[in-house]
Formats: sequence, C-alpha cells, structure tokens
Amino acid sequence: MATVGVKCYYCKSESNKVGKDEVIRLESKNFHPSCAQLYLDRKELYETICRIFNIKAPGPKNNAFVSKFFHEGMTYKGMTGTLIYFYDIKKNSIKNSNEGIGIIPYVYEEAKKYYETKNIMEQKGKEQLEQLDKIINKEKEVHYVRAQKREKKNHIFHGAKEFEW
Repeated sequence: MATVGVKCYYCKSESNKVGKDEVIRLESKNFHPSCAQLYLDRKELYETICRIFNIKAPGPKNNAFVSKFFHEGMTYKGMTGTLIYFYDIKKNSIKNSNEGIGIIPYVYEEAKKYYETKNIMEQKGKEQLEQLDKIINKEKEVHYVRAQKREKKNHIFHGAKEFEW
C-alpha cells in the first residue's frame, strides 16, 4: 500500500499515514480520528452560540473566548452544555451578555454538577425500569403443564347404580 500524505483540517499537522483507515472525511475535509470529534464538538458549540444569541456567526469575541476556555481545560461539549444549562434550562436573559459567552467559566462547574446529577438520576431510573420490566415479564410468563392422564376405570352398570372396581 502506498503512503499518503494527509493534512488534518483541524490541527493543520501533516502526517504520513498508510491507507484510508487512518483518515476521516467530513464535509470534504480530512481529519485525524481524534480531531474529527473535536471539530464536530466545536461546530455544535458555535451553532449553539448562534441559536441562543440569534446571530449568524459567533464573531471574533466569542471565537477568542472559545479558544481561551479550551486552553484552560474546558471542553467544547462542556461549554455547549454550560450555555444550554444557563440560558435554556435556568432561563437566564441574554440582555446583559452583550452576545458574548463570558459567563461560561462562572457557571461551568455548576452546569457540570447538574448534568452529572441528571445522568445519575437517569441511570437509576433506567435500572428501576429494567427491574420493573423483569417483574412484569415474570408475571406474563405462561407455563404450560400437561395434564396427567387419567386411568381408565372399568364401570359396570348394575341396574341404576354404578360400581367401580
């Protein structure tokens, strides 16, 4: 197999990979497998920013915030979840935000705890539903038991009375 030079759209590094298994194509762009997920997560974050603030593009201010927060250790998924938590779930107003995402570092841990608790509750609910399903399915189980054959009895009719031997 020939060696193919691939430049990753996300990280811009060029690497020599053997075969097509090492390259992921998204939107007619090449990605390393690890970079593809980061690209999709960042894209989702930008779409969330645009939806929440009703803007066409995040703009340079938000791009700078995203880059800064990412280098501080926050994930794109975490930032997306934080914005959804703060504006959609808690119903906070976007008036004081100036179409910026500067609130993220102040709410990030609170949102993280919210989602962790939610996941735990969903898991417990799922386990309880599974237990309930097992109980219901147990009650629905039908066991077929063959009836035992009866012994034939010789009957002698003597007049109007019946006698068994």
